[in-house]
Amino acid sequence: MSQQFRPLSVIGLAAAGLLLTGCLASPEATDQGAVNPVNTGTTVSAETPTGSSEAASASASVSPETTGSPSADGSAEDEVILVRGMEHRITEPGSTNVVRCDGGGQVEIRADNVTLTVTGECQEVEIEGSENTVTVQNPDEIEVQGNSNTVTATDIRELALEGGSNSAVLTSVQEIDIQGTKNSVTYETGRPRIDDEGADTTING
Repeated sequence: MSQQFRPLSVIGLAAAGLLLTGCLASPEATDQGAVNPVNTGTTVSAETPTGSSEAASASASVSPETTGSPSADGSAEDEVILVRGMEHRITEPGSTNVVRCDGGGQVEIRADNVTLTVTGECQEVEIEGSENTVTVQNPDEIEVQGNSNTVTATDIRELALEGGSNSAVLTSVQEIDIQGTKNSVTYETGRPRIDDEGADTTING
């Protein structure tokens, strides 16, 4: 009787060994799958903060500051339109720019050799640079800081020149403030208040 059951015992032991091997192997495979997931090659982009597009749009509408980038031939790409409370800043040397002020707005030049034409009624045109050529229609105030700038304007309330060898030709002006050397102002009509603290200033009116 003991000899008949021996083959069955060997078979039973073999089956038990296979089952035990399977049980030991399956947790290891599971752990490997959890630790080393399959890489799909997809890069996850950072989430865009909620409201960022609205904030960017609001910033652009309130303060449309630009670098005054010209086209290949140096001409302005588009006319910039400003209203009260808006500002346009030009920082590209040698660029040509056209701005229209619709009841307000401020234009700043912070570069050299810029050509700027401004129409409409701006609150202020500020020039910080040299050898810029600016034609303005009806600004409230023009301030020039730099050298060898040329300004042509119609009716303005106040003109301030700081620097040297700047030239302004105006139709009419109410107030003129001058500092620096060899600056010149020519106006056609009016009796402006003149505060000249410069040297070698030329005023014709």
